[in-house]
Amino acid sequence: FNRHQPKDSYPYFVRVYHDFLAERLEAAGGVEQEAAVAGLALPKALPTVLPMMVHSLMQAGADVSRQSAEVLGLAVRLSPPDALKPMVMLSYVCGPLIRVMGTRVPAPVKEAILDTTIMLLRQHPELVARVLPQLQSTFVKHLRDPARSVRTRAAVGLGLLMSLSSKVDVIVNELLGNLDGGVSSAVAASSSSGLQAADRGVQEAMLQALRGVLLRAGEKISPPMLAKIEETLLDLLQSSENEQTQLQVAAALGAYAMHCDEARVLALASDHILTEGDLSLWSVRLSKCLLAGQLLKYARTRLPADLVGKLVASLAEFLDDDHMAVVEAAANASLHALLVIDGTVLDDAQPQSDGSLDADAAKLLLPQLYSLLAGAGSLVRGAVISTLKRLCKQCRGDMLPHYASLLPLLMQRVQDRKSMPVKLAAERTLFYLTRPDTAEGREQLAALLQKLPAEQAKEA
Repeated sequence: FNRHQPKDSYPYFVRVYHDFLAERLEAAGGVEQEAAVAGLALPKALPTVLPMMVHSLMQAGADVSRQSAEVLGLAVRLSPPDALKPMVMLSYVCGPLIRVMGTRVPAPVKEAILDTTIMLLRQHPELVARVLPQLQSTFVKHLRDPARSVRTRAAVGLGLLMSLSSKVDVIVNELLGNLDGGVSSAVAASSSSGLQAADRGVQEAMLQALRGVLLRAGEKISPPMLAKIEETLLDLLQSSENEQTQLQVAAALGAYAMHCDEARVLALASDHILTEGDLSLWSVRLSKCLLAGQLLKYARTRLPADLVGKLVASLAEFLDDDHMAVVEAAANASLHALLVIDGTVLDDAQPQSDGSLDADAAKLLLPQLYSLLAGAGSLVRGAVISTLKRLCKQCRGDMLPHYASLLPLLMQRVQDRKSMPVKLAAERTLFYLTRPDTAEGREQLAALLQKLPAEQAKEA
């Protein structure tokens, strides 16, 4: 069939394949095993279908090229494992994707290619191990791409790729070299307008990549390189006044704390968060708040209980700060103080697992969060709702004792017409708290409504 089709007709068939595979996967609720296409298990199925996609990827316009890259990913996802032969993958998937990324193509095409490559690294790392050097060069190159969406995907891919590499120090040293330049630039520009937005975007991508490498392959990094990581990141944390950069630095330090000596973890908490110092600058308070949250997220099990308590108390102080950015950061960081999860969260795409509510942290932080939810500005309310939503979703049983306090506040936010993001997040939080889709949830809600004043119960 392919041999008898003129190549200028390929784009039409690309769309047919794309719609068929995408709709099949959607109909199965994203469950690949249920959406698997049996015909792709035939010996010559993939070698017949994939060349059409490769030709369109490399020769067609931007929209068809993007769809071709997506079809390559969908075909791999919906193929039985036995059909994914190494040579087929190298010839028709990995090789063409790398070659196209080396040319000038629009950002949407790069995004589709990187999404497919990341999917391969997550699900079939053994099939892409043979092109590790080429992929490494591709990811590092696109950390400097003008499009933020491309940089973010390149950072995720590099972190995943390093789990296959035995030379992690080399790439870490390269990332730190780029960050060292950013530190110098930040210091030099501190008296003027600061880093340009493009430079800051690249710096943040380097930080995201470094965090991914630490999370996925931190155990392969040598002690001297770990020491260099800490020095570079702390310098950048102290010199930067940009909120997003500080968050990325703090996240990388949190990932670093998983692998450094225990004494260094304690020093990060004691010397860089809990020391009094000069707190007159809001950026200093913000950096302490962000670092406290990330240490609790990534290295909680490496901290003694009394130090965890002190970090939680520091977050409570930041929730009362007079600068909105600090309060918003503290509301987000409170999630990591309140929610205790077994295991390590390696990235945002990882499914959210159930956890438990830290009772001591809840006594201190939840009343403050409730107060902010009732009276703070929309940005802070959004951060509070985000934290409460995760708590209601991942440890609903532990949140039930707070049902009576939380339900009226959520009802107020659901009726908020001034901030649609807050309203929608409150609706979702209300769903996770009440679970009206289950008989148990409906019974709990009915029991609570009977205890509320008549007017409140009617409103609910």
